[in-house]
Amino acid sequence: MIQLRQLIFMSFLAMFIVFQNCSDVSFDSAGSDGSGSVGGLSDDSSDPDNDTDSGFGDDNTNDDGFYLSGDSLGVVSLGAENQENFNLVYLLDVSGSISNSDMDVALDAFRRLTQKYSQAGLVNLTFVRFGTRADIAGRYSNIGGGGPNGNLDDAIADLRRSNGGKFAPGGTELGGRTNYSDGLENVRSVLENVTPMSGYKNVLYFFTDGAPNEGTIRDLGDMNEYLQKTFNATISRLDLIVHSFGVPPILSSGAQIIAAVDNSPMSPVEVNSFQDLDFALSETVVIGNLTARGTVKWQSAKTVQLLPPQSGQSKYGQFSVDSQGRWIYSLNGENQELLSQVAALGTGEFLKDPFPLMDANGAQVGSVMIHIFPAQAAK
Repeated sequence: MIQLRQLIFMSFLAMFIVFQNCSDVSFDSAGSDGSGSVGGLSDDSSDPDNDTDSGFGDDNTNDDGFYLSGDSLGVVSLGAENQENFNLVYLLDVSGSISNSDMDVALDAFRRLTQKYSQAGLVNLTFVRFGTRADIAGRYSNIGGGGPNGNLDDAIADLRRSNGGKFAPGGTELGGRTNYSDGLENVRSVLENVTPMSGYKNVLYFFTDGAPNEGTIRDLGDMNEYLQKTFNATISRLDLIVHSFGVPPILSSGAQIIAAVDNSPMSPVEVNSFQDLDFALSETVVIGNLTARGTVKWQSAKTVQLLPPQSGQSKYGQFSVDSQGRWIYSLNGENQELLSQVAALGTGEFLKDPFPLMDANGAQVGSVMIHIFPAQAAK
């Protein structure tokens, strides 16, 4: 009997050691391995399914018994096949129900969205605004390519300076009501002048916080009629991908109307808050193998505490986390230092690029480790 108990104990101990060795990430107050460090593959060290659990050791637990669990490892790869170019159109609601502070949050989210696209290639960007009526607020070419009007921060600043010094919701220039039809017609006029180009994808983002109360589109039936008679021809000609997003206080009726335009299964049409818009937009960007995603939880044995929405820059990419703990990481495929380091990797080697996770008090509770492989090694 004693020998049997010893055998069971040793088996359990061996399984525990194997489990502990499978985790590449330590979750302590100092973060993890150092940004940009090089790792080597073992039989357990890669996790292409992004399902590594952070473990339950003492170094992952704070004084209150909370620990980080979930997807602690992401895998991306870098190679020439990730190169893509984009024609982007942003159709943005500037009606009276959107505050200036919320519009600032939205514009920052769209700025980061454009950065993600520009990391894979060249971006031509057009902003269309709509309130009581709509206008084309600005056009910017070769963002990420150093061309004329190529600086994204300048583009955002231009938009904020418009409407009497700011990107003003309900500004006197456009009025405070919500006119979908005029906005979409302005988009169509932009796209009708776009010639399909090899190597370029055409993408529209439709953003609003309310149902239409101005113009010819007032309900779902009106929208379906407009699509069938007019807009679907533009979508078909350009293979246009449409992502629609509604933020509070949009009602279900408004969400149904913008969902009719959306032809991408990736878009969550209703976003919980303006703060979650950054993550929701990031989820739509899938370029080659430059993106990793997962979900983490900060929990005790009895409860789960949600991490606040957060975003930032790591050494080689950008990350966003929403209020449900879902994270997304996008690799900067134009980072010259990264390109040279990936080119120098030996067989079985990869780069590490961790990003931190913060609690509501601004304290780091852990991090997610990203492994960056050469494209040919990740296949």
